[in-house]
Amino acid sequence: MLVAKPLFPVVLHVLFHHFPSRHTSSCRICISVPKRKRPPPANALGTQRTCPNTITPLSTSVRAEQEELKLRESMGYDAKKMAELWSAPPPLKELELKLTHYQNDDQQLTLTVVNNLLVRQLKERIVEEVGRGTPSKIMLSVSGENALNDDVALSSLENEIQGGLLVMGIDMSKGKEVRIKLVHAASDTPQSLTLTVLDTVTMLELRRQIMER
Repeated sequence: MLVAKPLFPVVLHVLFHHFPSRHTSSCRICISVPKRKRPPPANALGTQRTCPNTITPLSTSVRAEQEELKLRESMGYDAKKMAELWSAPPPLKELELKLTHYQNDDQQLTLTVVNNLLVRQLKERIVEEVGRGTPSKIMLSVSGENALNDDVALSSLENEIQGGLLVMGIDMSKGKEVRIKLVHAASDTPQSLTLTVLDTVTMLELRRQIMER
């Protein structure tokens, strides 16, 4: 039996069947040819598509990292210095804030504060400047919808508050005259005193006026 040398890998399966009636043998040869893998189809640019899950060789990634480090060194890049700059607080500077009452546009106040103040501290400064009100009842907003959080620093809101802030929960008008009647609590004979003061007067100032009278 002559076997031709194949041009490509083949698998030969020879099955011999013996027939008792004839003293001959028959041979059946089955040839299975492996399928060739087709190349990936070309894209619009005429180049072959690559598998999206192709793994970059380790040597290539290491080489790219080394080139990146050389580029940083040539440009004077200091990673530690950059981290310190990003984590450092912003430089201190003064901010001029225009405060306007939410319902009364004629009630306005301009304050000069440092940008490291918290919103809570700004409320206390407003009460100190106006002379009335309670800081916890004050609400500050940029647009009148969302109130600013008390624990937020003004430095993180510089761009938003450049146009001013809206104030609610405090009367920012000028001091108004009010009459106060004082009655002695321990005297056997009735003792009273009436004073006219501004509604922005402090308790210490009121005591001094009582002593003067």
